[in-house]
Amino acid sequence: MNDSYAHKISNEIIEIAVKYGVDVIVIEHLRKFRNRKGEKRSKKFNRKFTYWLKGKLEFNLRYKGLEHSILVKSVNPAFTSQICSLRSAVYFVNRQ
Repeated sequence: MNDSYAHKISNEIIEIAVKYGVDVIVIEHLRKFRNRKGEKRSKKFNRKFTYWLKGKLEFNLRYKGLEHSILVKSVNPAFTSQICSLRSAVYFVNRQ
């Protein structure tokens, strides 16, 4: 079931990228997911989390991107919501 979702999602992303002439798809490189301070997760959640689609989705995006000459690039997630995509400047106004 997870494989079919990964294929469907990656197909939709690639179709949209092709439709709009996108050359590069940028995804965040997320190494670890930590609980927020004081937050606890259930055993059931942790089991489901193990089967998360991120790895499969990234793999599918990369190979389907190659078929359409679209580069899939991983970036460090630090400051991604604060960096202007046009000027590459960091806007600290977005900090909370």
